[in-house]
Amino acid sequence: MSVDPNKPGQPVSIPPEVPSMEEEDWVRFRQGVDLFNAGRFWQAHEAWEDVWRRKAGDCEYFFKGLIQAAAAFHQFEQGRYRGMMTHFSRACGKLKPFVPEYLGIDTAGFVRDLERCRESVEKPERENGGPISLPAIPRIGIV
Repeated sequence: MSVDPNKPGQPVSIPPEVPSMEEEDWVRFRQGVDLFNAGRFWQAHEAWEDVWRRKAGDCEYFFKGLIQAAAAFHQFEQGRYRGMMTHFSRACGKLKPFVPEYLGIDTAGFVRDLERCRESVEKPERENGGPISLPAIPRIGIV
């Protein structure tokens, strides 16, 4: 599926394009995955942002989704509930058109795990001031 540029995160019925990636793009993309999986969310965000700045079209939404996922967990580390929830929602919306896999990663599993994290902190007890906790921080799977 592809993303409707007038409605970010809303799929349309054509397959997403595979971007033209320079070697440096692939290196930074893979570094971002490794950094995210190591729990270094801000650094993953920065690695993916380097690639995103050079891309256009469908893949731009994919990289924005990864960046927002990393930002959500960075917000979690900072104890910023509202920012975390905003980034979770935006990340899921941007990544859903790229399931089940894109650029060699398991986007279906990653989106599922992001949604599980979001749902776990939307519970009423959190609304009443309880501590923020997540079931597990997801890892990005390689396919």
